[in-house]
Amino acid sequence: MWNPLISVVIPTYNRANLAYRAIQSVLNQSYTKLTLHLVDDGSTDDTCEIIKPFTEDPRFYYHYQENKGQSAARN
Repeated sequence: MWNPLISVVIPTYNRANLAYRAIQSVLNQSYTKLTLHLVDDGSTDDTCEIIKPFTEDPRFYYHYQENKGQSAARN
C-alpha cells in the first residue's frame, strides 16, 4: 500500500485564536504520515505562545518571519 508523506502548510498572521484549533485538527487526523508547517507572518498577538504545546510533536514545524504579506507566507 502506498503511504505518501503529506505536508500541510498553514500561513497565519494574528490569528492565535484560530491557529490552535487548526493545528489540533491536522495533528488529530487518523492519517499520521504528515508534517504540519505553521508559517507565522510576523504576528503581534500570542501566536508563539499558543503553539508551544505542539512543539513536542515531531510532525510540527513552526516558522517565524517578519511580516511580508500573504504571498510570502504561502511561499
